[in-house]
Amino acid sequence: MRVLLPYHLGCGNRGCEGIARGIAKILDLNKDQLILFDISPYDYAGDLKLGLNKVGVLKQTKDNNGVETARLMCRVLQKMKLPYFYNELMSGYYVNTAKPGDAIFITGGDIYCYKGASALPNLIAKKARKKGIKPVLFGVSMEKKFLDDKVVAGLRNYDLIITRETISAKTMTDLGLKNYLYPDPAFSLKPVKCPLPNYFGKKVVGINSSPFTDADGLFEENMNKFIEYVLSQGMEVCFIPHVFWKEQDDRKSIAKYIKKYGNKVHVLDSEKMSYLQIRYAISKCKYFVGGRTHSVISAYSTHVPCIALGYSVKARGIAGDIGMPEYTVVDSKHLKGSTDILDAFIKVEQNYDSIMRAYEGMDAYIKRIDGLKELVLG
Repeated sequence: MRVLLPYHLGCGNRGCEGIARGIAKILDLNKDQLILFDISPYDYAGDLKLGLNKVGVLKQTKDNNGVETARLMCRVLQKMKLPYFYNELMSGYYVNTAKPGDAIFITGGDIYCYKGASALPNLIAKKARKKGIKPVLFGVSMEKKFLDDKVVAGLRNYDLIITRETISAKTMTDLGLKNYLYPDPAFSLKPVKCPLPNYFGKKVVGINSSPFTDADGLFEENMNKFIEYVLSQGMEVCFIPHVFWKEQDDRKSIAKYIKKYGNKVHVLDSEKMSYLQIRYAISKCKYFVGGRTHSVISAYSTHVPCIALGYSVKARGIAGDIGMPEYTVVDSKHLKGSTDILDAFIKVEQNYDSIMRAYEGMDAYIKRIDGLKELVLG
């Protein structure tokens, strides 16, 4: 059986890389059994540089001129609020690449946490099932408010639904959808040691901020007060970008802080690093504050006290499942004051020992992943 990942998209998001590597490891797939679809030539080239062609077979739509031309036309229609044609084309492309007996994994993680985003994956599942291909919703979080009757009906096309945290698992169960709860596949991965800048020899507070978290002036005010506090305590501030896609580039959200603080803060050149190397850098931080879920997972899995800048159910769900206190998740889109992040950070400092004790259960939590292979392939 081959496993196809239409929502791999590419290494422009290191979380996508982490999911692909995690699935390959957990299911013990050889290169020819895993098919990774890249969203652009940039991502394809990046995946090659990071060695993902040794993990799976890389595919990009430009390999098929007809599909690529139609895809570009449909993207225009999508921007004109006519997504139907785009969804029809792309779902057909992914399903037609598969063969009866294959499995298509929808891995978007939080793809069902945004309005309207469920249409394409649900259509893929429907078409796959008709063709004798196993549709699997793998490692997802689910935002209840976006799960109307139409979306739920589409979810019933999946042969298997695997949720990654308890809140989403309960949501699925309450809707009458059978699901299995397992940790995100990226938890199974180990850091890869690599050279780091000299400042990592000191106490470093790693920060991952994204356009999704850095949404307004109140967040910026929070971040400024937080950075100034960290610097006043003699610690180093290091921004660690995790996504490099043009529309979502983490570096855009930190440019104003670099301009404001200059050489008082650092930016890790993580675009040249794999997900596993970035995880190594995060593991060397004293504390971590992260917006991207898979950057936060790197902190959790390497026992670094962490604040998740959560804006959806996934942050609260994952933090709760591993035993993190509620104050370690700060809703970056609904801040109440100018010191919300700083206040949470000070609590983390004050409760450092208890947080580290909570991490003593991490090995057992990660070991739960072992049952996934039998569930999916058995």
